[in-house]
Amino acid sequence: MKERPEAQPPFQQARSRRSIMKMFGLACVAPALSGCGKQASYRYKLTLAVDTPQGVRSAYNVVEVTLRRIVMPAEADYPSVKGEALYLDVNGKPLVATLYQKEIWPIFKSPMANRTNALHPWWANWRGANPTSIFDWGYLPRHEHEWMPDIAMIEKFARIRRPLDLAADQLPNLVTFADVNAPKTVAPVYPDNLEAFFGPGVKWRTRTIEITDEPLTTEIEAKLPWLKTMQDSYLDGAMISAFPHKNLANALQPFDFIHRESF
Repeated sequence: MKERPEAQPPFQQARSRRSIMKMFGLACVAPALSGCGKQASYRYKLTLAVDTPQGVRSAYNVVEVTLRRIVMPAEADYPSVKGEALYLDVNGKPLVATLYQKEIWPIFKSPMANRTNALHPWWANWRGANPTSIFDWGYLPRHEHEWMPDIAMIEKFARIRRPLDLAADQLPNLVTFADVNAPKTVAPVYPDNLEAFFGPGVKWRTRTIEITDEPLTTEIEAKLPWLKTMQDSYLDGAMISAFPHKNLANALQPFDFIHRESF
């Protein structure tokens, strides 16, 4: 297995992710000028189920991940996603799995510092906006593991249809809302302690991910209606994010919950 670098420092957001993604998207409009080349994609299905005193509650989302090769100014396989967050109703309270795994310190505890499961290597986590490294770890032989996901890797596992069980620290960031109509009421959910957020007896039943051919899910805007109108601002309405983040609403934007197109 190839040697991997040390963990990176906590996430900092200097500008709108949407504007950065648009720059890459525009670069690929004219392949002859941009040097955009080969691409590969897959769809993943994330399914979460919890036990509650009122019974099992479960939900899933289907998201498409694409890697595009850009050779100018330097060759790289650039990932993008199309889809939406997972929304699970836990007896009237929302549990939302965002599209991202960000280390927003100290709002989200670092998965590197607070491991909840030692059965997978630290790098086999949700990385940014996609779980490619999890499929790398779960599907490919050890000698084929790669530090940076690439098109060749996706082509190897994109046809595999086998669910993988996820450890709590392999999930994307989980959040809840005191009021789903008020984005400012967002709060973090720590995956190793669901009872603290949803009450006694609420525990994980299953957490799985798999590659699928199912259609993309399109329900999040009905669950979080402010997504239809909110643009590039943060959930607290600010156009600029403070660092360190004063609260979670000043660290998250709509793209954490929905990508209407793949850039």
